[in-house]
Amino acid sequence: MTDLIACLSSGKGTWGHVNRLISDGEWGKIFLIGHLVWGLAFLGIYQQEHSRVQASRWIDDNVWEGAVISAEYWDDALPLAIGENQYTTVYLEVFAPDSIEKWQRMGEGLEMTDYVAMSSNRAWGSVGKLPDLFPESVKYYSDWFANREDLVYQRQVYPNISWPMAGKCLYLGPTDYPGKEINWLEIKSCDRVGLYIRDDMAEEAFTVYDHPQVFIWRNRR
Repeated sequence: MTDLIACLSSGKGTWGHVNRLISDGEWGKIFLIGHLVWGLAFLGIYQQEHSRVQASRWIDDNVWEGAVISAEYWDDALPLAIGENQYTTVYLEVFAPDSIEKWQRMGEGLEMTDYVAMSSNRAWGSVGKLPDLFPESVKYYSDWFANREDLVYQRQVYPNISWPMAGKCLYLGPTDYPGKEINWLEIKSCDRVGLYIRDDMAEEAFTVYDHPQVFIWRNRR
C-alpha cells in the first residue's frame, strides 16, 4: 500500500519511485498501480457534466434563439432539451451511400443551417474513414476538420487525473480525426490541469455514448 500511495502522489518522488520499482523488478506492483491509475483516471470523466450537456449549455448561452443547427442521422441532436431557447434542427443523411442525390440533399440541408454540429465521432469515425466506399464523405469530414477558422466550440472529455503541479494539460494517446495526422502527445493550456488519456479509437460505447467529443462550426455557406 505504501508503494501505491507513493506512486499516486503529486510530489517530485512519484516517477523516481516508479523507476525504483522497475529496477527492482516489482512487476506485480507496477501492474496493480497501472490498473489503479487507469481506474482513477476513468472516474475523472464523471467529475464534470456530460460533454453533450456542456455543449448544450454553450449553445443556449452563445447561439441566438431560432438558429438552425444541423444534426447527423443516428446521432444525438444538439442542444439537448435543458435550456430555455428554442432551435431548429436539420438532419443530414451522412450515412447514405455517396451519390449525386445524397450530396444534393446534403447541400440543401447545409444551405439551411447556421451551425454544423457533430455530437460524437459516430459518423466521422466510420464513413469519414472509408475512402473506397465513401470518397466524398471522407472529403466532407476532412474539410470540416481542416476548418479551424469557423470552429466555434469543441469539447473532449477523456479519462484524466488532476495534476496541478503540471501547470498544463498533458494529453497521451493517439488522435483520430479525418484528414489529420495521428498525434500521440500534446501539451496545452486548459481549465482542468492534469494528465489526460485519449481514447479516440475506443469502441462506440465510450466515444458515442459515455463521453463523446463534440464539435460545432459556424456555417457561413
